[in-house]
Amino acid sequence: DKATGAEKDQVLKDINLMWDALGNSSLSSNAELRQFAMSISGSVIFGSNGELRVLSSMASDRSLLTAMMSGGTAKVYVCDNQNKCLSPTLNNVTISADKSLIKMVQDMLTSIENKAITDTPLTEKEKQFINSTSIPILSWIVDQSSLSISQSLFAQLTDYIAVDIYLQYLEAVMKVVNGSLATKDYPGANMKELKSGLADARQALNSLRMEVQIKEDALISAQQQIRFIRQQVSS
Repeated sequence: DKATGAEKDQVLKDINLMWDALGNSSLSSNAELRQFAMSISGSVIFGSNGELRVLSSMASDRSLLTAMMSGGTAKVYVCDNQNKCLSPTLNNVTISADKSLIKMVQDMLTSIENKAITDTPLTEKEKQFINSTSIPILSWIVDQSSLSISQSLFAQLTDYIAVDIYLQYLEAVMKVVNGSLATKDYPGANMKELKSGLADARQALNSLRMEVQIKEDALISAQQQIRFIRQQVSS
């Protein structure tokens, strides 16, 4: 390895970019969810000699997105090993409703809510979860428990939060990929496939975002409801 100094930082080898990025996300401890998420966005794998392999995005397969969100069976990239995932292969995988993204969000919200009520410190995983969404979860929970707002508010927003978390993750991963690839001159065909895969993933998520737009309206009306109750309490 003759790379030195700044060049060394640019040498990518033995890494699956998406798998690696997911290792630092809310999904890190759930291998099934990680595989589903990587299959939707696609990935780029660099071998031991820096050779490039592109895993095409499977975002156009709606059953994949549905299974990741709420459980089901779909064809996904399955890792050869959970550590680096350098040689994944396509296989049918079933994700149970208990391991789905929506269930993970429900469990996290319940745990955070119970801790807010009992004034118990949050775990690192719970803090990471709060930071992985653009929705102000903690202030919501505090408001909800202090103002005795019905828990059904969160129940109807669970899938909105789940989609939001995945969109945030995808945006972050796209930045990583674009940044990693901007400094290198890779074969045109590989780059074309990768870029079109990322575009497919973004398009699929945007259409999903449109579907949860109704949930966003519920979110806005819930925020107004909380604001109104707070004013009533303080006046």
